[in-house]
Amino acid sequence: MLAPPVSGYTSATLEPKSQHTSKIQKEKTDFIKNEPHVRYDSENAKNRRDRNISDESIEEDNRTLPPAPIPPRNGTKNATDNGSGVHSYNLRTNQTDRESQNNTTLFRTGSTNNSTRYAGADFGAATVNNSGENEANLQPKDASTAPDGVRNLIRNTQKYPWSGIVLLRIDADGNGIYDYFCSGSLVDDNHVLTAGHCAYLYGEQGNSIGWAKDIVVIPGANSPDQYKQPFGIAKVEYAQTYSEWSNNRDYRYDMALLTLDRDIGDLTGGFGYTTADANSSVYRTSAHATGFPAVPPSNSIPSLTMWDHVDSGAGVTYCRVSQSCLGHEYWMITTAGQSGGPVWQYRELNNSTDGAYILSIISHGFISPNRPNVGTRITHDRFDDLGSWIKRGNEIIKVDNRPELAVLDPIESDNIDVKGYSPSTITAGNDILKLRQVVKNKGPKTTGCFAVSFRVSSDSEITADDPELANATVCSLAPNQRVTVSANVSVDRPSGDYYVGVIVDPDDEINEYDLYENVQIYDEQLTIEQGKRESIHGLVYDENGTPIEEAEIKAVNLDTGETVARTETGSEGEYTIEVAANNEYQIEATADGYDRSSAIVNVSKNKTSSANLVLTEISEAGLPTKPGEPDFVDVLQVIDAYNTGRTYNGVQVEFIDVLEVIAAYNAG
Repeated sequence: MLAPPVSGYTSATLEPKSQHTSKIQKEKTDFIKNEPHVRYDSENAKNRRDRNISDESIEEDNRTLPPAPIPPRNGTKNATDNGSGVHSYNLRTNQTDRESQNNTTLFRTGSTNNSTRYAGADFGAATVNNSGENEANLQPKDASTAPDGVRNLIRNTQKYPWSGIVLLRIDADGNGIYDYFCSGSLVDDNHVLTAGHCAYLYGEQGNSIGWAKDIVVIPGANSPDQYKQPFGIAKVEYAQTYSEWSNNRDYRYDMALLTLDRDIGDLTGGFGYTTADANSSVYRTSAHATGFPAVPPSNSIPSLTMWDHVDSGAGVTYCRVSQSCLGHEYWMITTAGQSGGPVWQYRELNNSTDGAYILSIISHGFISPNRPNVGTRITHDRFDDLGSWIKRGNEIIKVDNRPELAVLDPIESDNIDVKGYSPSTITAGNDILKLRQVVKNKGPKTTGCFAVSFRVSSDSEITADDPELANATVCSLAPNQRVTVSANVSVDRPSGDYYVGVIVDPDDEINEYDLYENVQIYDEQLTIEQGKRESIHGLVYDENGTPIEEAEIKAVNLDTGETVARTETGSEGEYTIEVAANNEYQIEATADGYDRSSAIVNVSKNKTSSANLVLTEISEAGLPTKPGEPDFVDVLQVIDAYNTGRTYNGVQVEFIDVLEVIAAYNAG
């Protein structure tokens, strides 16, 4: 339980609940106003500085986490988009399933090559790239052969549409160690669209690794070995891809849909997806390619940060046999790590449907020089397949929405003052320590009531066992909502260097997914100095007025409940103990054989206080069996205890005991 209230004051200020729809809509409007002018200059890219981002929830080995492997192609199949099978995997039950597409595609309408379809936009018309090059001679690779350009570092990944771009951390064999990473994009509240080779894995030599056993999704990630997680994380529960990918490593089917355990997309906003005829100009016009390159374009920027590149499309490909044209070629730079990220365009349609729409999924490049990169195109049939896959995922996996509390770093809040204390050096009992921490609910469910507790520690760990400086209670923190907890306190502790931190929900009142972000210890240590101390004098004696030597005296600060000073009485029962002024203390005296005694003392500045304490001798427990010890009442109480089975002074009374007490009474 939390300590008593502290001196000074503690407050919790809730920010307005996030009006999620209107917030995303404003960001969409702001984005599209700037979209016609999106061009990035190299000088700005070179001058971007690294940022020190800290989050303890991710292991420190992620700087060396490689991207998912790009296996070689397994020959050439007929480029048809009809009758393909679906291969699914339940990560929760470790069960896999293969079905023909016509059994699993609930919304399939057949090949529709005479219309544009979208989650809201009309992209016009254009031509098809019918390259005569033999596709069988082209091998995929993870590095771009597109002409070099300038990619843009996305610093604020909390704004739409960047908030809908996700980093995937992939555990290939289920041993709890993440082996690879990929990119992806949220396409509704609990589904991520990514590349097939990010879910069903192959080695670089083409050997089948199989389904990833664990995938963690981090929307808006933007840091290397200790990720910034502005929206928390989600876990993949169910994955679906085409059998042509899982069976044959056929890059024309390099697409997967991941079903999540929670509605994290409700916090971030997400992408629509669109399709158009293969001859539409949409596939040759300007588009974005976004993701997390393993090797950033700038040496001064850490890996696993989000980058975006805008350039033109190069048409469609993989349509030698059928006009389905399963690939989308583009000149945007996409390198290892960006696999699974979206190739997308922003369309202004109306207030409810304008936004970012995915044309294709970043898949691979080619060893052949001067070739554009290739994405897995969302054809008309695949547009239907995605609707079917989403429905199937929702039928099999029921989301588990919970709150997820997190202490915020400045980097997660546009560098505002979200945490810490001041000043860094104080005089015990005199100076006021100002504490501040912003807490956010990163989960998709509103909280109940919980405490935010500031603590002080003599070591570099903050635990619930450390003394409390201040606390506040917060209730009904909505998804994406933040609360600022502030406190002004007087700290009365011995001089020295201390660590200060905060624990969110120390009593575990909230059912969260995990507790990774519930504790924060501040970097700078707090130095406490002893200023002028005031004295409390007094005497300790027994009921007969006899001084008690070597009685232990301690002073307890009534605001904090902490013992701040100790001493012992001298030969005459005297003591002097020093404490900080302007505080109220309980002076306690204890000695062997005596009951504890205490007195309340209010210590004022430049004034000596006093407290005399009387200790009462502890009587020996047991039966009064010495001659003359019991009186008549004692005899009656012993007899009653025997008759009723109760104890007398902690002793279970037997018949022989009654006789001994009566004999002692008669002897007196």
